[in-house]
Amino acid sequence: MTVASARVGGLLALLVLATACESNKSANPLSPSVAGPIPGVEISAPKPLEPGANWEVSNDKQPLALLVENPGSNGQRPVTLDVEVASDEGFSTKVFTKVGVEPGPNGRTQLQLPSKLTSDRTYFWRAKGQDGANSGPWSPVVRFSIYTPAELQAPTPRSPVGGETVDDLDPSFRFKNAGRSGAVGRISYVVDIAHNDSFTSGVATYTGGEQGSASGETTVAAVSPLPANTTLYWRVRAWDGALNGPWSTTQYFKTPAAPPTAPGGGGGGGGGGTGGNPGNCASSDGEYIVDCISTKYATYRRPVGNLDQRKSNMQFLRNRIIEAGICGGLNLGWNLKRGGPEISIDFIAEARGGKTYGYDVARDYDNFRKELQLYWGEDGPGSSFKAYSPRPSCN
Repeated sequence: MTVASARVGGLLALLVLATACESNKSANPLSPSVAGPIPGVEISAPKPLEPGANWEVSNDKQPLALLVENPGSNGQRPVTLDVEVASDEGFSTKVFTKVGVEPGPNGRTQLQLPSKLTSDRTYFWRAKGQDGANSGPWSPVVRFSIYTPAELQAPTPRSPVGGETVDDLDPSFRFKNAGRSGAVGRISYVVDIAHNDSFTSGVATYTGGEQGSASGETTVAAVSPLPANTTLYWRVRAWDGALNGPWSTTQYFKTPAAPPTAPGGGGGGGGGGTGGNPGNCASSDGEYIVDCISTKYATYRRPVGNLDQRKSNMQFLRNRIIEAGICGGLNLGWNLKRGGPEISIDFIAEARGGKTYGYDVARDYDNFRKELQLYWGEDGPGSSFKAYSPRPSCN
């Protein structure tokens, strides 16, 4: 054999060996050079577990953790997960993506989102498996939402505060409305009054609907006289029929001395008067009652700056008229507006002789820029009567 022939033979041998090595390398499914897909390899879809379909997740449970059942594969390459979260079902607006997530133990993978999703919105998420050469199908799309839990904060007392002495025995309590978050219902307030700041010796509890906006103020008027010449404590909290907010800070105030009681109980020609309620307006004569209440509580009839304040003043005067009538022997009460459940502000009712009679007690009360005019206008039987509670003391 010549030298040239030997060289050619050697080169051929090297080429054969190189071709064999390359063939073995390409046949190795774990080789990084495999760009796939590899024929016959199938990767199943993962199964989203948490959050599940139509879950509503409270914002205070964020950042959210996604839980998925791992995909299966009949190939030899390790499978990782791709995960997507979007604000639309078509995933055109993705809010989170992560690829190459290593599968967790026991057939499940948990992925903690790095930050909170925007609350009070709906989201969609999905996952798929891939091994670098082959990709499986996306999982079914799961819809879920993040919501802000309902919360009521404490109102802020405005008046009376700091031990001030109020003008009369049935004062009004004014406070800044409670802050709130989430979906809360129609808000009312509970005013609690006691002899001590621990509220173990209660005096009265009054309720009233919220006035104005969340940033406004509400006034709740006392509906029965408080003890005279006494230091009392009060607090207030909000509720929406299901959720109770926290109590406000406690404030204290002083009530004035009791007014002198005129003899006869009728207040000077009231007609049929039997009681001695504050202001000496007790009577069975409706016209006398409204004249007496109108004079005694003239400050409540003054023009005001908004309708909410006028409503509060009108409710106070309405309750004083009912009290005076009860103390004068009339069976008066609130009127259920159009059958209820709303209580009429300027209309009251009387149960008499097995029938219910209605009385209009104010003219054009919602014209708050003018002085309020009280009167006694009978509307005949047929109104919806609601017992007045608490009933006043008529000693």
